Amino acid sequence: MKILIISSIYWVEDDGKNVKIMKSSISRFAPEPFFENRDHCTCPKNYLVGRPLFFDAINEQLIWTNYLYGDVWSAKLDGCQCDVIVNARDSSEGKI
Repeated sequence: MKILIISSIYWVEDDGKNVKIMKSSISRFAPEPFFENRDHCTCPKNYLVGRPLFFDAINEQLIWTNYLYGDVWSAKLDGCQCDVIVNARDSSEGKI
């Protein structure tokens, strides 16, 4: 059995202009953006984070929604590897 020890805290921050996912070490509070935005990363450069944020401890990832389109995204905890879980624009019902 694998035991996941989380040493960081993750949250959604809204400064009135942008909504972004932030992270910090639990032992030393030093907030920084969650997404790395390096050239080899698969996370969107311009993401539109909705309010729900879910931590999936089994798969070691964060899950969030794109508030503009309603897509559901996942990101590994490195803030670099992202995938669309649900593409709301491909849904027959539109936004989810």
